Amino acid sequence: PEWPAVDDAVVASAIAKRHLVSFDFDPTTLPSDVLCHLAMAMFVSAGLPEGVGQDSVRRLILAVRASMPDNSYHNFFHVIDVLQTT
Repeated sequence: PEWPAVDDAVVASAIAKRHLVSFDFDPTTLPSDVLCHLAMAMFVSAGLPEGVGQDSVRRLILAVRASMPDNSYHNFFHVIDVLQTT
């Protein structure tokens, strides 16, 4: 799948509001395409291991999103919530 195109202002706004470092972050308030970008920002902020490029991380994020079941709890929003809190 292609990396989703989103309005950079939406992603920047979420980061600027410090959503990524707050337990007030609620991933269900954002579209999954934006969450892909926020997940990427979280990985980059944590520091990518040597030899792991952003393209590899993008593919991982998309693969996880595509493989998540469609249910009310264990879904992509839950993945992002866990990623953000760890």
